[in-house]
Amino acid sequence: MNTKYNNWFDSKYYHILYKNRNHKEAKVFIKKLLKHINLNSYSKVLDAGCGKGRHSIEIEKLGHKVTGIDLSNNSIKFAKKFENSNLKFKVHDISKPLNTEFDVVFISYDEPNADENYADLLEKCPWAKRSHGVYGSDACHKAAAKLAETERFISIDADNKVRADFFEMELDLTKFDRSDVLSWSGKNIVNGLVYGNGGVKLWPKKVVEQMRTHEAVDSGAGAVDFCWDIHYHQLNNIYSDVYNNATPYQAYRAGFREGVKLALHDGRPMDWRQIADRNNFKNHRRLLVWMSVGQDVQNGLWAMYGARLGCYLTNLRNDWDYKLVADFEWHNQYWAETVMPMFAGNEETCPVSKYNWSKTALMAETVKLGKLLRQELKLDIAELDEAGSRFFKASFFNPHRLAPHIKESDVEQFIAE
Repeated sequence: MNTKYNNWFDSKYYHILYKNRNHKEAKVFIKKLLKHINLNSYSKVLDAGCGKGRHSIEIEKLGHKVTGIDLSNNSIKFAKKFENSNLKFKVHDISKPLNTEFDVVFISYDEPNADENYADLLEKCPWAKRSHGVYGSDACHKAAAKLAETERFISIDADNKVRADFFEMELDLTKFDRSDVLSWSGKNIVNGLVYGNGGVKLWPKKVVEQMRTHEAVDSGAGAVDFCWDIHYHQLNNIYSDVYNNATPYQAYRAGFREGVKLALHDGRPMDWRQIADRNNFKNHRRLLVWMSVGQDVQNGLWAMYGARLGCYLTNLRNDWDYKLVADFEWHNQYWAETVMPMFAGNEETCPVSKYNWSKTALMAETVKLGKLLRQELKLDIAELDEAGSRFFKASFFNPHRLAPHIKESDVEQFIAE
């Protein structure tokens, strides 16, 4: 940039030129301008050459998310006094590329707390879009990609509440390839675990449009999880809290799915003696946590039971197909026809689903499964009560995640099998 222009924007003569401009004039101008532009609600606006920000401020007041940029350090320093979650200012040379923001898409299907979590998201990110009711993990992510207008977009699973500081983060994408998928950690409030495919991800649209996973593949690891897709990065930053315990069914299904997936190796069943090997050490420990911790929170016992049942069916029953773990229709049917009748009773009532159930019967079956898994699979499952669960979550150290790229040839082999 020519230094004379740089000096001009910070000179006293520049400010003399604009000394008769004020917020009253800016308000009138912006109202007239937006009548002609006809912006959608919660549009994202870039004010290039924002000066001290008076136009940016008025645009933000009308319900839009605004970024103001200017070459003048002094002007931006003044404008930053007016910043809030929807109004940001930065020093930037408009002759150079500007890092853009990403569309945010909230993905929901049948989660009982989805509306609550989406409302929470809109308070922090008013421009967030929502894809709802699309069946199948592969299909619902493709539907989210259609809603996104940016080259990359952020997906948020419906059982997640995203922390406000996530939207203040600046991400250096020069460290990643254009096809990389990034996933941030989420903390599970049932058992305190921080791991795995968190509910907040950054997707390249083209990757989502072309991927074949879950219901879109015939067999292999891709039928179970996303983690076998190529160029997948897991990041350690915790930016969301996972609330998958609003109802007994939601907690049970969350536990069941983890009980199955953590009992697999490379997305496939294995000789159970391998689970304690160093290659499977983290999954081994996480599986034990799912099956042992949670009685201190609402419906936590259901999550523990689900994890034990999923592990039992995967490793001790030959008549169950583990790939059903990705089939939500199967989950709904199994819950309605098998699990609900088994624990029907009058001891507890879920205020959301109105399901009446027996905690005594659920506890007895959970303990029974734990004893069986300890005997047959040599798993050190603990029967932690409320106090034990609270103590565990206060003292447990979640290991950092290190996930190197998976080779494309390996992925092709998984899908081929």
